[in-house]
Amino acid sequence: MKIERFTNDANNLVTILADGGKTLTLEIPPFYGPAKSLLANTGKAKAPGTTTRLYTKAAEILQEEADKWGTPVEYELETGFTSMKNWAVQIGSAIFSWDTVHPAVDKPETIIAHATIYPE
Repeated sequence: MKIERFTNDANNLVTILADGGKTLTLEIPPFYGPAKSLLANTGKAKAPGTTTRLYTKAAEILQEEADKWGTPVEYELETGFTSMKNWAVQIGSAIFSWDTVHPAVDKPETIIAHATIYPE
């Protein structure tokens, strides 16, 4: 897995994870608002289990930040894709232990899954 980390102009910690034909961009704001992610296909052949590997690593990074800051980190996954909605409810739930999963108010075909990652 290839990992690139940097701080963007908004002072958010950005981590780009690349593996098996997909990239996951994780953006963690330092002071307010939930961390968010964007999953994209790179055009290469997709390898089985890539989504789970990428999000498992993202969960580890969120835990590291919560531990480093000594404060909970909020994370939201928003998706309208059927396969990702199913993944979020099944496998994603095991990774993130969602606090809530609900339809987006203005986009009922989209779900928002919310997790709070507490320092250990």
